[in-house]
Amino acid sequence: MPSVNSQNAGDLFGANQLPSWSHLLGTDTLGRDVLSRLLVGDRVTLVGVVEALVVVLVLAVPLGLAAGYLGGWTDRVVTWLADLTFSLPAVVIIIVVLSVFPTSMLAGMATFGVIAAPGLMRVVRSATLPIREELYIKAAEASGLSRTDILTRHILPRIAGVVIVQASLLAAVALGVQTGLAFLRLLVADPAPSWGGMVADGTSVLLLHPWLIIPPGATIAVTMLALSLLGDAVRDAAVESWSAPVRTKRAAAKAAPASAGTTPPAGARLLTVQHLSVSFPGREQDVRVVEDVSFDVAAREMREETGLDIELLTAAASS
Repeated sequence: MPSVNSQNAGDLFGANQLPSWSHLLGTDTLGRDVLSRLLVGDRVTLVGVVEALVVVLVLAVPLGLAAGYLGGWTDRVVTWLADLTFSLPAVVIIIVVLSVFPTSMLAGMATFGVIAAPGLMRVVRSATLPIREELYIKAAEASGLSRTDILTRHILPRIAGVVIVQASLLAAVALGVQTGLAFLRLLVADPAPSWGGMVADGTSVLLLHPWLIIPPGATIAVTMLALSLLGDAVRDAAVESWSAPVRTKRAAAKAAPASAGTTPPAGARLLTVQHLSVSFPGREQDVRVVEDVSFDVAAREMREETGLDIELLTAAASS
């Protein structure tokens, strides 16, 4: 492997070589090792993708949650800002920003993140709208939980899978945008390597040495595919870790062996409820879901109705 100094300067006597044991992916027009430049360029390229993705998530997720859960004027303002952003020419704005901050990776990718955030924000809002009508959300509101706790503890875990998948797709799009801007020499200045810049170098000698566009082009395509598939894998792992294990009947019986002998006799009342009324606050008036209900639950009654073992549940609860 050539030294770092020789790679910076190049070796014109070894330019445009095909893959060999000395250069596994060949050399470019200045005799620099293609594999070395690919490995160095992935840091530049992926840092830009991460910068854009962070900006998108920081803007889109909180705004989408607020618009979907709070509704009203918050929803209208956020939706209006999203529609305004959609009407702007994204490419022109990015080029203007890069003309003010030449070859600034942070400025270019942050601008792309701001422009791409409304798309994810709308997805988060749409996923939040049906969840806020669930009964457990109403119960959390009735119990006195703050809006922040409800959003972070009850709504965000439910839509996390959607956010992860959309984030992986946006990362693939950001990679395409970053390499495109690098291809135009707007993000990375020569001689610093980048995948888009290497594709640009290959196209300049496409007829004489077409091999140069294959390594960076294949790397970009495989990375975009990997980012798209990574979101599904991360979503499945995250959802599985958030799902609480269901306690089986056998596990409950092992957890309370000492209480098995204290089962109440048949016909004994285990639960008595009298004049129960339940209501939830609505947009205009309270919604009454249960009104003046009284009932008794006796031992073995649930077993006959639903097949559940009330004696076992009582023993497990008493433990």
